[in-house]
Amino acid sequence: MILSDKSADGSPVPVYIECKVKPNKPTPEQIGFIDEYRAGGCCAAVCYTVSEACRLVKPYLADGEKIFPEETLERWDKIFK
Repeated sequence: MILSDKSADGSPVPVYIECKVKPNKPTPEQIGFIDEYRAGGCCAAVCYTVSEACRLVKPYLADGEKIFPEETLERWDKIFK
């Protein structure tokens, strides 16, 4: 979980990532958790690659925090598909 200050009122926004390896899918319980937390204003998602997780997290990083360059994420997408 990551706490970010990117909410409209400046309060922390939890970011939850369920990591999966294809072809595995989230369980009904995991889908329920994701739906519940999204409804509560959190960011929650299933990611199958490092690049998906990085792209999900990027908007929630504090200004100046670094994440992998887009070229690196694209290269990982090709390697790990």
